[in-house]
Amino acid sequence: MRKLSIIIAVIWSMVAQQSAAISYRTSLLERMAKAANIIVTDSLFTNTELDSVATIRGKVVHLRTDSWGQVTHIGYNMFNRAFTAQYDNRFILEFIERYLLEMDLGLDERGAEKRMDVDQVTIVSGSLDVLRKVTPQTSLSFNLEVIKRKIYRLTWDIGEKKVCITIPADCQLIMGANSIELEEVFKRDVLSMMSITSEDIIQDWYSLPVTRAGDILIVNGGIYMSDMIRGSLYLTDKKGHRKLICSPERPSRSVSNIMLTGIFDRELPMNLAISLYGNKTDHLPITLQQFVSYCKQEHCKLYFGIKTKSDKSLTGTLFAYNESLAYTHMLSVDFPLSLLKEGNESIQATAYVYIPLRHIADKFFIQEFNPTLFYDEE
Repeated sequence: MRKLSIIIAVIWSMVAQQSAAISYRTSLLERMAKAANIIVTDSLFTNTELDSVATIRGKVVHLRTDSWGQVTHIGYNMFNRAFTAQYDNRFILEFIERYLLEMDLGLDERGAEKRMDVDQVTIVSGSLDVLRKVTPQTSLSFNLEVIKRKIYRLTWDIGEKKVCITIPADCQLIMGANSIELEEVFKRDVLSMMSITSEDIIQDWYSLPVTRAGDILIVNGGIYMSDMIRGSLYLTDKKGHRKLICSPERPSRSVSNIMLTGIFDRELPMNLAISLYGNKTDHLPITLQQFVSYCKQEHCKLYFGIKTKSDKSLTGTLFAYNESLAYTHMLSVDFPLSLLKEGNESIQATAYVYIPLRHIADKFFIQEFNPTLFYDEE
């Protein structure tokens, strides 16, 4: 009888695994999977690359999942991994794979030509038909030109033929989701984030220049739009051992370090209000470390600026800047200074996520940096 119970339990477990819902990062990917009749099993669904999951118009379709098992990419299998690994902007090649498949699946009723016109995706020379024939085995040369926060210009030499395409640096277009859906992506995924360890964070700063101000070392992390919004860390140096400043005696530098790294001796609760499209607001009880982890996972560079400081709290704004996709997350915080001791208060914060930067003038990103400037302390 006991053996029968075990067999039944195993069978139910297998059924449950097979019927578990597949998770897609965006609704577009889910619609593409349905239209392409992609069928996969959950057993392959963590940090997985599947080279062939469907064939559309004679071309092989592939997909990739992340560490949570979410499908993060579906597109034609065009570029081999050794080729794409050469480029920091791998996502723009994946956009091409997905965009061509999107149009061939006919998901947009406007048709390919009108869709490209609306998206401002322009064929400068050549044709998409030439590009559609590219496979991971195709011999080609490739050049990518980037105008920061504005445009990508991609040029392929495929045999004797050339294809050149320009793509706007628009996070919604490249990620395949509008602002409302990106807000939902943030709300869903930030709750799954784990705190980053100090080793993971500090590695980001090894190659940056360091200056000294008295007994303080300042790791120059650059500035963002204003000389008072910076990515600098403040450290002590005792007999060659460098340590992030984090003490009630130096609140400004301590809070700045915490906001930029998430490093603290315990998790910091945060009452987060998310400003949503349409003047709506949603609330999430998360930790500061979860927010920082989310930004780091998205390859955002963090900058922090202080607004006010009193005996009880410090207010400021954290900017998480993704230059490649031309967006920023902005987090306004009211940080209780009691947390630097043994306080159990919560950080009060408001987040504005996936703010597009494409139409912001370049002059706001060109600032003179004063490496000796740092927050004054009492």
